[in-house]
Amino acid sequence: GVLDGKYDDLSEQSFYMVREIEEVIDKAKKIAKESV
Repeated sequence: GVLDGKYDDLSEQSFYMVREIEEVIDKAKKIAKESV
């Protein structure tokens, strides 16, 4: 999980104000698309 470093590739911004890890992943993908 999170403590294992499994999500270290996601930006810190992705975790901001998010409860579920699935939301974090979705948000990270959205941020990645916007930054291209």
